[in-house]
Amino acid sequence: MNVKLLRKIKRHILAQPKRFDMNFIGTRDMKSFKPNRVPECGTIGCIAGWACALSGKKFSGRIARNLLGLDYDQTERLFYDNPKGFRGMWRGDGKAATAKLAAKRIDLFIKTKGAE
Repeated sequence: MNVKLLRKIKRHILAQPKRFDMNFIGTRDMKSFKPNRVPECGTIGCIAGWACALSGKKFSGRIARNLLGLDYDQTERLFYDNPKGFRGMWRGDGKAATAKLAAKRIDLFIKTKGAE
């Protein structure tokens, strides 16, 4: 597991909460969508999207999984599961509280070596 990249993603999400949304696959140019919450740069992304973007790679779920060093089950847990207590990170509201919840999710994922 690429803990260094996961922590980099976590810092990015906390620093720029408006750019985090687990409802989008990858990163998207959002300049024409949700104008009331799109950050100035115009891009929003999920954890997998930021794994690719922060590594300078074009988005692909397979590439994100490989960059993060995850097996299939870990990928499903991190990118698609809504574990109890973390469902709020799927709000896509751009709020700091949602970013903090995502950061806690990443921390738990690291702590449990991808088991939770």
